[in-house]
Amino acid sequence: MLLIVGSPPVQDLVKWATDALKPLEHRMEVAMDTEDKFLDQLRERESDLRAHGGVVLAVFFDGTAPESKACLSTLKAFCAALSGVSLQALNAKRGEHTLYNNQEAVVASIAKRLPVKSPVAVHRVSFTLTGEGVASALNAGQGEVLWPLATPVCDFTDSVALLRRFADELQCSVWAVNAASTKDGQQCQDFLLRRRVPGKHLELRIAVCGNVDSGKSTLTSVLTHGVNDDGRGSARAKVFVHQHEQETGRTSSISENHIGFEGTGVPVNHAHSSHHVSVATIAEQSTKIVTLYDLAGHEKYLKTTVLGMTRSVPDYACIVVSANNGIQRMTKEHLGLCLALRLPFFVVITRIDSTPPNVLASTVESVVKLLKTPVVKKLPMHISTEDDVLLAAKNLNADRIAPIFQVSNVTGESIPLILRLLELLPSRSKWNQSRDMPREMIIDSTFFVTGVGTVVGGIVTQGVFRPNDTLLLGPDGLGNFRPVQIKSIHSKGVDVPEVECGNDAAFCLKKEKRSAIRKGNVLVDPAVKPKAFWQFEAEIRILYHSTTISSNYEPVVHSQTVRQSARIVSISCETLRTGDHAVVKFQFLYRPEFMKVDQRIIFREGRTKGIGTVTKLFEGGTPSDTRTPTQGTAK
Repeated sequence: MLLIVGSPPVQDLVKWATDALKPLEHRMEVAMDTEDKFLDQLRERESDLRAHGGVVLAVFFDGTAPESKACLSTLKAFCAALSGVSLQALNAKRGEHTLYNNQEAVVASIAKRLPVKSPVAVHRVSFTLTGEGVASALNAGQGEVLWPLATPVCDFTDSVALLRRFADELQCSVWAVNAASTKDGQQCQDFLLRRRVPGKHLELRIAVCGNVDSGKSTLTSVLTHGVNDDGRGSARAKVFVHQHEQETGRTSSISENHIGFEGTGVPVNHAHSSHHVSVATIAEQSTKIVTLYDLAGHEKYLKTTVLGMTRSVPDYACIVVSANNGIQRMTKEHLGLCLALRLPFFVVITRIDSTPPNVLASTVESVVKLLKTPVVKKLPMHISTEDDVLLAAKNLNADRIAPIFQVSNVTGESIPLILRLLELLPSRSKWNQSRDMPREMIIDSTFFVTGVGTVVGGIVTQGVFRPNDTLLLGPDGLGNFRPVQIKSIHSKGVDVPEVECGNDAAFCLKKEKRSAIRKGNVLVDPAVKPKAFWQFEAEIRILYHSTTISSNYEPVVHSQTVRQSARIVSISCETLRTGDHAVVKFQFLYRPEFMKVDQRIIFREGRTKGIGTVTKLFEGGTPSDTRTPTQGTAK
């Protein structure tokens, strides 16, 4: 249980937290009174706390006051005497403060203080064992939900049968993901429910990143093909795209690889590990497909890696660290990208079979130390059992923890644990909410197929696309959009009658030249009347710059639809240094781009890095304003 106590000046603040957190918790109570009385209310709940454990959250309007300090000491003594009860303090500070006026900040501050292993760890849905409750949970989870079942021992069998009946009515597969356990007369077990819809499957995207030679491609191959490496690079050869990658052993492009899971959680790929399995076969036999984007680790290809982490819309990231090389500069670079994009991640330490124990221990220690730094602020969680995997799958979406796996691609040690995590992880993108919105797809690849015509591929981000739909394609170099018609649609190599948001798709376009289409173009609904913009304003933060930044500086801006140099036209302050926040107006140098308010951006130039959010878009601007780049100012 979660018990919130607070002094009268913050009663509104505590009520905010109560209202916001109630639907997320299994059980929560609030005690609010003067500081000399709420301890009595705690004692009234002492038996409950002893039985179930939990968190006591003390909220003080002024945590520096002597009365607050005395009260906190009393609470510490009270909680120390109870097994399984932890104490967390939230100081609202004296006077006007962001927490006092900002409900979202209050809830975020409290959520960060909830321990991962606490029985009140945050859940996103309410688990009520009724037909409506199961349907609601499935909709909230995009067609998949991890259902914790806890009932008295005598009722457990009937409850499982009822859950299975509801699942059958909703056309869902259901299976237990852990063994049943009994405590205090309650029997508990977790079940995974996943919808079975012919011709459709759930999508989960993972960006695999890390330093060069850390084992990213080998790990990707072992996960997708189910065959261990021989220690000489046989596995990675299966996922390389270009000949020069085979020759150098280094990835230079974005490689897409798929793992399909059947209705009972068994990997489809591994059933055919003796031969290559086509993407179409995986899609046909799977209810969930996990796409691994194997990204480049060399600094030379950092722009390609940034493109893969922005345009592919990943749900999570996997940061690979070699046990014998440890954390390198590019490891930190990729970790910084995950933080900038607010992308939850897990860490995989490879080559544990060939690394001396003392070197492995040093690498693990350095990873844990990095995760605990004030900038990263993640709770390291070592994964060694399936129970650990289940706990990580429930909480990784909250972006508070960082699971750590130690694996060997040669012996296969801990590889099943990673597969288990990929099977259980929920989608972070709320595609259900985007299904009824105007159609939109971001183009990330173009092809010309002889006898078929021009084909564009990408991720459908809004709406539902069907053959013969007429859409607008653009923007071109002048910011114009032109009408195009879809001839046919393929998804995962299969001809489909429609494709909805959240899926990768390839569209064959009628009478279009491949040369007239570029990566970063979009296909949008004509009803939107899309526009391209030369200028935009963004709230930014400088992550690193060696000196100062002022107007006319020209970094490269990255986002889902953009990879182009832009000039800083104006800044809300005179200069910017590392760590500074500002409102900045950018102007593209070469062509206008399709953008939206609230779109996340990353900008970089050399080792300079910054992040931001688009706040305003400006119409107008001409090529003559922008096509003559200046050197820029970075002093």
